[in-house]
Amino acid sequence: MTSRSILNKQLTESSELRSFQHVEAMQKEMLQLLKQSQVDPISYVGLEYCGPNHCGRVNCSEACWFGTLRRRVPEVVAIRRLMEQQEGALHKIAVWKPVWGCPFGWLHYIKPAISRAETTRIFNSMCSMSIVAAGMLKIIPAGWGDKRYFCEIHAIVGGEDRERLEATFSSFDPNDITVGISEITDLDAAVDEVTSCISMQPRDEQAPGQTELTEFYAWLANMKRGARLFRYGCDENFDLITYRKITWKPRPKKDRSGWRRRRYYKFRKRIPARPWNANHGYYDQE
Repeated sequence: MTSRSILNKQLTESSELRSFQHVEAMQKEMLQLLKQSQVDPISYVGLEYCGPNHCGRVNCSEACWFGTLRRRVPEVVAIRRLMEQQEGALHKIAVWKPVWGCPFGWLHYIKPAISRAETTRIFNSMCSMSIVAAGMLKIIPAGWGDKRYFCEIHAIVGGEDRERLEATFSSFDPNDITVGISEITDLDAAVDEVTSCISMQPRDEQAPGQTELTEFYAWLANMKRGARLFRYGCDENFDLITYRKITWKPRPKKDRSGWRRRRYYKFRKRIPARPWNANHGYYDQE
């Protein structure tokens, strides 16, 4: 276990987890909000016994800030080492799709695996054995009175030039997917920004309310450890995968004519993919 003084020194320049005292205050604030809400106590049981040197749960939770602190330093060092091995310029991307987000109050329906899988398929379509990417899924309130959450993947990409990245994402419908690409000049600052685990910062730079924070903490408490991390071309330790087999196949259009159509509508799931459409018209607007 890394000593407290060494970790405090390593986290001095961090934008969010600055010290153990700061993490302890964040943990107490989160537990206070969860206890005042109607969130199931089973989801955050044991978090009040967590500390810098021990875990109060059998399996660590994504909502535990002490566990995030212990994991963050090795992840930042590993991502920096991985990107320093890449040739050429590094780029930071922010991928966003409207269907990934949701209105306020429906964050528990958001599954990180969906956005991670779709971004992985985009990279697979490039059929490049040299490209690597590492980042994190972020939940960002829209701000300016718009009661929506944006779900974005922020990642550092290496091993590919900017023209190829822009050509790949430009082949998609701009109304379906949006991406921002910028060249990295300061790798340390980029890694710290991309791996930022506190992503509840609205775009109007106003502090989120207690209701939004409680919903965000409850979403984290029901999530497996490391579910928000995004990796491509590297293993769980952020080591480069030298042998890769890319199997990218476009999804075929299913034949649902005749009896297949009747059978599909008879046995399909009754819960819609976006149940908030019945009450909110965000995704129905032109």
